Amino acid sequence: VPALEVDGKMLAESSALERYAAKLIGLYPTDPVACAEVDALGSYVRELYEMLATTFLIEDADARLKAVQTMVAGRLKVRLELVNSMIEALNGTFLMGDELSMPDIQAYVALSNLASGTITGVPTDILENYPVLKAFHNRVAELPAFAAYYANAEGLWTSFKPL
Repeated sequence: VPALEVDGKMLAESSALERYAAKLIGLYPTDPVACAEVDALGSYVRELYEMLATTFLIEDADARLKAVQTMVAGRLKVRLELVNSMIEALNGTFLMGDELSMPDIQAYVALSNLASGTITGVPTDILENYPVLKAFHNRVAELPAFAAYYANAEGLWTSFKPL
């Protein structure tokens, strides 16, 4: 279980820790309605990767591969098409407008993980069919802090660079 000690108190759960860190660095809004929008977007994009997690417990490699391929062609495809359309309909550079926010990072990480090649059955070029998602991923990856951090990335981490 992810945990963080702050002023002698233990904080746990990845979603709570994400929001805590996002608030500290200004990536989480103060307006309650904007908070709800951020949380909804964050949950939605996290599900891109989490839906595949159900296949990780399948012990038989062939059955796991078949389950992943079925999901890539079905539920995951539908979700990616929907998120692609959602992002296309936005007016800003990022999910919440022109400023980077927590769900942008969540979406970037989810998309990078999908394209990383670490999940057998998910093609590394999966974002080629979703140009808006790929462009979004690349906008985040090209931000100076992200570009510098992943400049020398190798292996699965290369998917965090522009695709």
